[in-house]
Amino acid sequence: MALPPHSFGTRVRTVRLERVDARRWRVTVGEHALSPTFASESEARDAGAAEVVRLDAVALALLRRIRSSSSRKRP
Repeated sequence: MALPPHSFGTRVRTVRLERVDARRWRVTVGEHALSPTFASESEARDAGAAEVVRLDAVALALLRRIRSSSSRKRP
């Protein structure tokens, strides 16, 4: 019997861990699944947390770019 998936939240993102079979775990961050499966729950949890950090860095870089471009347009 498969265990129900469980999740944990980091800031505004939700990481969902789901056991695929006895030796594989699937990770979903928000609505997007990571493509590989992982051999242990701890590997899956670490990969989910790393993806959250990556997504936050991308969002921060985009926000900085938007703010810097809007500040240049002001006279």
